[in-house]
Amino acid sequence: MILGDTEDFNPKFEATGRVCEHDKKILMLHRVDDTWSHPGGKIEHNETPEEAILREISEETGMSIRKEQLNYIEKIQIRYLEFDFVYHLIYSM
Repeated sequence: MILGDTEDFNPKFEATGRVCEHDKKILMLHRVDDTWSHPGGKIEHNETPEEAILREISEETGMSIRKEQLNYIEKIQIRYLEFDFVYHLIYSM
C-alpha cells in the first residue's frame, strides 16, 4: 500500500530503485526467485539515495553510471503488513 503522510508511519529501512530507459526500452533484472525488478536495493547508513543507486547498479549489472545521469523522481512511503519502508524512485536515460 502506498501512503501519504501518516502519523503512524514507521519505516524499517529506506530503499532506492532506478527506472532506466534506452531506445524506448526499460532495463529489468530477472531475479533468482523468478521475479523481475528494476535495479535497486536498501540504502546503507550515511548513503544518499543517489549514491545507493549508483552502488546497486554497479553491483547488479556491472554498469557504470554518472550521478549527472540520474533524475530523482519521488519519495514514496510504502506499507506492507509486516513493516513500513521509504522508496526513492530515480529515473535515467
